[in-house]
Amino acid sequence: MWPVLVPGQCYTTRRNVEPAVDDIVIAQHPTDSSQTIVKRIVAISEQQSANSNGSRPFADSHLLFTLAGTVSWSSTFTVTRPQIFGVLVL
Repeated sequence: MWPVLVPGQCYTTRRNVEPAVDDIVIAQHPTDSSQTIVKRIVAISEQQSANSNGSRPFADSHLLFTLAGTVSWSSTFTVTRPQIFGVLVL
């Protein structure tokens, strides 16, 4: 599989677009906030979090985005919506 993005080309992103599966996004690296990553969304899931007292009746749901690279040798990461800076416009 060849890379989708070509070095030296200019690309545009949109911040006000809701990310969807197969979108390429610019995101904050989940473990190193000083790094920015460019990945394709391969899955979107919900994470349930417990209340502050540990009970689950009023759990909040948060979307988790699974990101994979556009080449076979790249890493896969999971990020939240605030970590996504923008969706690439191709």
